[in-house]
Amino acid sequence: QKMVILVLTLKQFIAKLLQKQFSFEFDERAATVKFNESENKTELVIIFNPEKENSIEMQKNGWQSILDNFKKYVESN
Repeated sequence: QKMVILVLTLKQFIAKLLQKQFSFEFDERAATVKFNESENKTELVIIFNPEKENSIEMQKNGWQSILDNFKKYVESN
């Protein structure tokens, strides 16, 4: 099954993480979240298996909305 990758760059590094990535399963699918640190920025990458009911574009938009809200929250607090 196809993998979908989303990337979000935050202005500052969130925190020193013990793990640079983690994976989880949901609805018989899997996702991996990776944190890449670079020059006081954090790149957050989500790789997931899309489900079959909704288009990949719709799913990417949903995940991207979650990431955008997360970015707003982190950078404003």
